[in-house]
Amino acid sequence: MIAFLEGTLIDKRAPGEMVINVGGVGFALNCSAQTLSAAPGTGESTRVHTRMIVREDGMDLYGFISTEERAMFDLLRSVGGIGARTALATLSALSVNELNRAIALSDAAAIARAPGVGKKTAQRVILELKEKIAPIGSGSATADGSAGFAGASAEREAAAGLISLGYSSSEAQRIVARVMEDAGAADLKSEELILRALKRVNA
Repeated sequence: MIAFLEGTLIDKRAPGEMVINVGGVGFALNCSAQTLSAAPGTGESTRVHTRMIVREDGMDLYGFISTEERAMFDLLRSVGGIGARTALATLSALSVNELNRAIALSDAAAIARAPGVGKKTAQRVILELKEKIAPIGSGSATADGSAGFAGASAEREAAAGLISLGYSSSEAQRIVARVMEDAGAADLKSEELILRALKRVNA
């Protein structure tokens, strides 16, 4: 298994391929538009996280700018009807954070913007991945390394969920506090807090 490649970027080819020279060997990698955009200029050193897929008629190597993008690629491929090419096209149309938010908000229309992803497939992505993309309530340690949050458990869990969607600790706490203020005395569960928070920031 090849976990990553580190070498000199030789070429970036649209749509979705780069070539990296590693010790005199040129590796051609299939990659998303997000990864191509974030990659350095040709001739510069880079590290790309990889996933190799072996098929009956050959092998393909995929490259990702982050382990989070690779993890989302793997999750998308676990959904029925989505292969590697469609998963990569989805990650070209939406960043990992955008895809996380679309799944959390059940926004099938946003996911269906990706080439090759129809409405039914987008709904299947939401159904199968909603519980996987934002685990909530897994202890007091948060995704950005902070020690946790003051306040009720639902607020703490909601903030942790927002952090897993790409928000900073301070942003998550501020958004959740505003949602709680709007809700008044309502007894909201963490899932409802997250949905209201996402609707608020995307309004």
